Amino acid sequence: MNITNASSFLNVLNSLNSLDELKKNEYSNHLIMFLKQECNFNVFKEVFENSNDNTVKLILLDFLSKAVFRNLSKVDNIDNDPNRGYRGYNSDYMKIENEEYNVHLVNYFIYFLKVNSDNVPSYILNSIADFIGNSIKYFIYGGVEIVNLIEIIQNSFFGNANNSKDVYAGIKIYFYTITDILINTHHYEFFKFRRMLNYFQNHLLIRILNNSRLITKHLLLNYNSHGINEDLYSIILEIYFKCLIFPFNLSYFDFNTDANLEEITLSIFPEEYAESIQDLDFYDLLILSLNFKISVKTSFKVVKIFSRISSSRISLISDELHCSYKNKLISIFISCIEYHLPNNLSAMEEIIEFGMRMLLVFGIHYFRIFCENNKNFENAINKLIEYVMKNSNTMDDPVIYKMNQFCFKLRNLFENTNAFFFFGYCVQFLNYQFSINNSISLFNNQAKSFKSFHLQIDNRYYNFHEVLINNIKSLPIFYEIFMSLLNLVDSINSAEQFALFMTRYSQFLLIYTKVFISVDSQYSYNNYSYDTKIENYDELIENNKQLVVLICSEIFKKLPKISSFSCYVNSSIQFGFEMSLLYFFEKFANKSLEKNIFDSINQEIVIQDDFFIKVIANIGIQNGFSEFFEILTNKILGNLEYKNIALSKYSIYILNELIQRIKKILYGKVLNHYILDNFSKKLFFINNSSLSQPKFYKLRTDLYEVLGISYLNDVSCDYIQNSKKLFNQIIQSNTEDNKINLIHILYDIVGVFKSKFLSKIIVVFCKISYPKLQELLTNNAAQYLSNPDFLIALIDFYIIVINNTFQSYPNIQMNVIMIKIITDSCRIISMLVKEFNSSLELINEYNKKVAFIENNLKLIKRFIKIFSCIIKNADSCFAIFHYFGENVFTTFIVNIQKFLTLTYHFIFKYFPDKQDELIFCLVENCSTLSDFIIEYVPASEINEIFNISIQYFEIKLEIILQSSENKNVFEETFIHNLSSIINYISVSLNESINIYSNDCNIVVKNNEIIACCLANVNKFQCKLIEFSYLTNYNIQINNILSDMLFYLIANFGVESFINSLKENISSQLSSPKNNTIDDLNNCLSEFSQTSSFSFNNLNKDKFRDKFKGLIQSIGKIVRSNNK
Repeated sequence: MNITNASSFLNVLNSLNSLDELKKNEYSNHLIMFLKQECNFNVFKEVFENSNDNTVKLILLDFLSKAVFRNLSKVDNIDNDPNRGYRGYNSDYMKIENEEYNVHLVNYFIYFLKVNSDNVPSYILNSIADFIGNSIKYFIYGGVEIVNLIEIIQNSFFGNANNSKDVYAGIKIYFYTITDILINTHHYEFFKFRRMLNYFQNHLLIRILNNSRLITKHLLLNYNSHGINEDLYSIILEIYFKCLIFPFNLSYFDFNTDANLEEITLSIFPEEYAESIQDLDFYDLLILSLNFKISVKTSFKVVKIFSRISSSRISLISDELHCSYKNKLISIFISCIEYHLPNNLSAMEEIIEFGMRMLLVFGIHYFRIFCENNKNFENAINKLIEYVMKNSNTMDDPVIYKMNQFCFKLRNLFENTNAFFFFGYCVQFLNYQFSINNSISLFNNQAKSFKSFHLQIDNRYYNFHEVLINNIKSLPIFYEIFMSLLNLVDSINSAEQFALFMTRYSQFLLIYTKVFISVDSQYSYNNYSYDTKIENYDELIENNKQLVVLICSEIFKKLPKISSFSCYVNSSIQFGFEMSLLYFFEKFANKSLEKNIFDSINQEIVIQDDFFIKVIANIGIQNGFSEFFEILTNKILGNLEYKNIALSKYSIYILNELIQRIKKILYGKVLNHYILDNFSKKLFFINNSSLSQPKFYKLRTDLYEVLGISYLNDVSCDYIQNSKKLFNQIIQSNTEDNKINLIHILYDIVGVFKSKFLSKIIVVFCKISYPKLQELLTNNAAQYLSNPDFLIALIDFYIIVINNTFQSYPNIQMNVIMIKIITDSCRIISMLVKEFNSSLELINEYNKKVAFIENNLKLIKRFIKIFSCIIKNADSCFAIFHYFGENVFTTFIVNIQKFLTLTYHFIFKYFPDKQDELIFCLVENCSTLSDFIIEYVPASEINEIFNISIQYFEIKLEIILQSSENKNVFEETFIHNLSSIINYISVSLNESINIYSNDCNIVVKNNEIIACCLANVNKFQCKLIEFSYLTNYNIQINNILSDMLFYLIANFGVESFINSLKENISSQLSSPKNNTIDDLNNCLSEFSQTSSFSFNNLNKDKFRDKFKGLIQSIGKIVRSNNK
């Protein structure tokens, strides 16, 4: 490919879409290198200006950006410069290659926009403005003076405010400049980034702020005569807002935690902002723009600006303007609510934050003075509350949470704000009149888990205890609301009414439970903070306590009737009701079990909580906790029939918590209790429920975890008999007409092992269950081998059994059953992997192989997990059995390596989220069994270990070079992974070479490994060197990289490494110069002659300094040639 003029350049550009991916990348890189050279600017200019195809111009700009911004490099320093940073570079100074050329490009584009502002499409304008913005960022980063450039932009685009085209182009440049300066902040060192921000703030930010304000005023003052350019106005508002949230005084904590720049805190604007912040005329015009109703989007941005301005430190305002400024903002806040309340919840959230910021900055005392003579603020708050109530119709709506917070902060200003909010909520969401707020969308956005449901409850009902607990007269009203709802139960006669009632009743359950029952709250039904001076205080307190008991009693009494309504409502309302009921059950049961004793005579758990005693007496429970537990578990287990995973998980979670609490009460007091026996019997019939379906197999596991806790997690129980009973019940419940359901059995046993009982009990359960299970697998597994659910269940079984047994039991006490389990797992997994490998090898077409991998991703993930599990936990077994001639482990290792070889390419390319898991498996394999690999794995498969390492290295290097602007290495895990793979293999190979030098067979095998792997080893070495001079890293990574190279050279020789490196670096050079080649040869010659590669720690440590010098020299040579 040869580009000599505009025509040939355009031909190459147009041919890109017709090329395959490899060729396209090659041509693209050539175009980038062409545009990088200043001498080719005229070709670019001719194509860019003369092309009638705007798509071509857009592609050109993209290639130009890559040419300019991908090649940021460190400044070369003299080797003995005392100020140089690590690896010979000054850490504080960065420059752009061809600095003058880049400045020339920016000036050209400014001129181009000035001349062509009338006919440049918006997307071309955006791309050019983004290029200029990025250039300014790099100029600041590189210490290039930009004052003159700023003046050119100012004079070119802002000289005439009436020329909207020029102003629009200039504003676009400002927009991308302030946006780009904050992009990818984590790729910079903190202090360097702070200096960038300070420079930008001092030389450009204030100008952007003032220009955007003045242009806004000009647009709005001329609105009547000229209309307004909505796009221009919108982007100016966006720029002004970005100036207000600019990270002034950025701390190291903020830098490293990506702190939210829009959170409600005091804004420390610089002194130069005073003119803009004190421009009250500007505020009047912005409010006027709301009257113009230009668009919802611009109105929202105006509110955001006022909200942020209100957080300004008061010291920025002159003394004579203090009151005017505060009153103006409060009036604006009131105006936003009274006259400009947008029909938009996001805007409403911003208005609430506006008020919260003013409270933070002005203080509650100032608002108290303001409100003495002005009731508009209180009226506006009440209107705001009403609006929020009418529009916050989903559980996860953040607006009602913010309103809740706001009312809480206002409680010392307006005595009745919290009560107004609470009772306003009751009117909207708990009203017995269905004509009021007939929305039934509360639970439309179903929570994905019970934890997220809990979070929604905490957020939505954040402040309700302030009213119900601290206002002695509110609970009777709340009780009346509840009774009014219950009075509807017998009169509902339509589907809509069923839906409305269930939605409102669910909310009542949540509020009541959150305020009065929740154990995690400091408030409960008998912890009041009322004013004791109230008349009849004691009588009112007792009455309120009784009301709380009555409400709870009525909930239980009406439960059967109201639960029957579920069949008349849609699934989201049904879900909301059942989740709310579970929340009530969970908190009530936990609260009740806090105070208990065990009656050893009657073998009963006795609850001593007054609240519980009164409630169960009211609802007619005669047999205390045992009868209550029976009712509760029946209801909770019934939820499994709804076939909703989140609901079922919550149900099982509550059962798990209850059983654990009961076991603690019974610990050491009784062998087996009838409560647990009765409960366990119910669980053995789950095959008659939805849990018999494949979709819910994981829920079976969760449920049997509860069974495991019931039977086996207490050494004081009869765990031997319990183990027999539990296992036999699992077999019986999954056998029908003499047919065994192995899949169910495996999932159930996995659940039992998940309960994490004591190691002694684990071994006993294994001794009882595994022989029978092995027999079942031998007799029945053949018919299940084509079922992926069975394969996954089988692998999951071995994973959890091996993890639990080997991690809980020291090797010195290893039991025969454990050896049997590990041997069988290796044999079975080896068979399955071999079958998988054979199936994949039989597929000839590449696309079909990809499809095969994709269809078996779950299985592949399990294979990788079981490999790591077995290798990590059973390395001693490998050595012992191999010594006695058992080859099952050797076969297992060979099949693992073959599997990794066959699948890694597809996983790396098409399923990158799985690549780290595959590498971790290879790390476990090499670090634990490197001697086995060297001795028994074929040389061709060992060669593939290096191939995998190379591809993994290339992927990680590409990610760093593309995502990190200064190529810093932040994520070090992949370096450590590669080090483990390379170092362990290298050490084992070196030991084999030196220890068995007289064993002809081993010598032949070692020579075969070296010959087979040499090419890939050299490729890996070159990739390691390339990574080292292209990226920036710390001294620890330098040592890790150095050690890898040392081990490889020690085994595979220095000569092949030097030759490969020369060839590789020469291919990286653009038009290599003679002196560059000479410098490279001298550098590598000196390195090879002065380094010692004998395999010992002393030489390895000395090599680290040699490696550091080599990388510095190569980096300097490459950068010098490519300038």
